[in-house]
Amino acid sequence: METIVYCGNQHCGIVLKEPVDISEEKRQPCPECGSLSRAKNLKLSDETTVKDFIDIKKKSEEPHKFPSRKKQRVHLQQGDQINHETGKWISKVWRVDKDISPAWYTEILIDTETGKIIKHVEEPLDQHQGHGSDKKK
Repeated sequence: METIVYCGNQHCGIVLKEPVDISEEKRQPCPECGSLSRAKNLKLSDETTVKDFIDIKKKSEEPHKFPSRKKQRVHLQQGDQINHETGKWISKVWRVDKDISPAWYTEILIDTETGKIIKHVEEPLDQHQGHGSDKKK
């Protein structure tokens, strides 16, 4: 936060080097026009960060080729999100692709503060078992 003091005369308006909180009785006249009137400009600044995240699903273009639960062919999630375990922001790439041979699983998690790779898994989908909803109860 920064406050700038100007001469309050609308025809002058030069920047004055005097304390913001000086009383009117203690002010020196403006060196340009002699006015004791003052105007103040308060500057405030802040920063914001924008995060994005996409979640895309591709279903089979041939509706009768796959049963209902297998129509989804590609699922991609990519972007920044809060890690539910640590509460910290991470960058995530997660992809299941059944349209390539062999079907493929990719998961990459990166700590956005440090750039450290938290998790990196790339493997055929048929080898990726016992995770997520496939965990044994």
